[in-house]
Amino acid sequence: MFIKVCGLKESENIAQIALLKPDAIGFIFYQKSKRYAKPALLIEALTEIPNSIKKVGVFVNESTEEMISVGKMLNLQVIQLHGDEDILVCKVLKAGGFEVWKALGIGLKPDWENLEPFLLFIDAFLFDTASESRGGTGQSFDHDILRDYPFEKPFLLSGGIGPDFRSLPDFFDRLPFWGLDLNSRFEIEPGLKDIQQLSTFLEFWRNRANADEHTI
Repeated sequence: MFIKVCGLKESENIAQIALLKPDAIGFIFYQKSKRYAKPALLIEALTEIPNSIKKVGVFVNESTEEMISVGKMLNLQVIQLHGDEDILVCKVLKAGGFEVWKALGIGLKPDWENLEPFLLFIDAFLFDTASESRGGTGQSFDHDILRDYPFEKPFLLSGGIGPDFRSLPDFFDRLPFWGLDLNSRFEIEPGLKDIQQLSTFLEFWRNRANADEHTI
């Protein structure tokens, strides 16, 4: 189970979460977000994160030049696109040496056909709850919508995942489900995560993964 903790902006909180060793830590560079992190203020904090933890920059309809600039300044491994970015943006970022995750707000049944052109230029999809705020609502969507996901491209699940999230739909076993993206449901306030809740959650899913590996 790949687990990303997203929406961080406080240096001490970032250091505490890095000690929990999630698979990825995300930073939101969208100024309308309550979890907006100023890139220049993160430089020192991000140098303390080990290379084993992916550093993810979340952008919404930003220019490719700005994304690449921030990515190089902070040594980001992943650019997560949470807006209306097209295939060309994905292609340019891939050529720049970044992993590219394309986030999609899920409302009614997705139009899978429109996603197919992205497959060559991204590393993963991230499915979140549709909202005008582009995420961070704490609300989930009906995961049954993903039952007919037609691609082999891995995807992460986001939207309303909280400390009580303890099971996955059975049909996920036949899908290229990759992991979870945690944000607002683990917060003390926007941008400040509850370390104890995250520690308990990570321990649960790691123990479950170990148990599954030893199941014949």
